[in-house]
Amino acid sequence: MEGNKINGKTVTESELLALGYRKYYSDDLDVFYNKAICAHVGNCVRGDSNVFEVGRRPWIITSNAASVEQCITVINSCPSGALKWLYHSQGDLIKKEIAMPNFTFEDQGDQIVLINADTQQQAGEIAFMEAEDTLIIVHTGVNPEFRGNGLAEQLVAKVVEKARREDKKIFPICPFAQKEFKAKPEYSDVLRQDV
Repeated sequence: MEGNKINGKTVTESELLALGYRKYYSDDLDVFYNKAICAHVGNCVRGDSNVFEVGRRPWIITSNAASVEQCITVINSCPSGALKWLYHSQGDLIKKEIAMPNFTFEDQGDQIVLINADTQQQAGEIAFMEAEDTLIIVHTGVNPEFRGNGLAEQLVAKVVEKARREDKKIFPICPFAQKEFKAKPEYSDVLRQDV
């Protein structure tokens, strides 16, 4: 079943909400659930118990997914159609392809800023504090119109490069950065061991 369609037609957020779905928000992907039509087969919980956990409130935490693609795969396995998904930046519009501008990265000491080279406007940032030989990542953010294009991952990679260059370790407090460090063993050389 395609988790972003009903009767073969791509649905919008307002249509899902009008049909009784409840929205579970994340930065990249919104998940919608309709308890009234759920057959309780359990594909979601078996498919990704980090995202779908029945005894927890909220029981759906989309940001716990290993990847957006993995989350979509699990949602698409729902036989009743009780689970649906929409890209967060999609809103009530079908996600459209936009020409991605060129970006540059600017190290400003306590943050690395993502700059849209076409407009010279800030498009994202990764903020960190410095404590002795450690960079403590406290926040990673990308403007909504550019999310889902790997830019947040590139920001984390820039801090990793900085730590290597300056012979420092990284302590990620930011949930996104934590997820990146778990997913990328090649960053282990700069990860503080007590993390």
